Amino acid sequence: MVHVHLNERNNGACPLCQRRLDCGIISEITKACEKKAKPLNDEEMEVVIYRCPMFKEE
Repeated sequence: MVHVHLNERNNGACPLCQRRLDCGIISEITKACEKKAKPLNDEEMEVVIYRCPMFKEE
């Protein structure tokens, strides 16, 4: 199983978004990665989203 982590460095849109805990886009990215990604070394992926059409600032 692949674990998708949203930008732990706190830059980009997601850490500042009100919708980050219930984001349909991130949910779909996670589902796609679980189906398609074949981890070679570890089972983590960090994702940074700088712009998002669903962004709503906290």
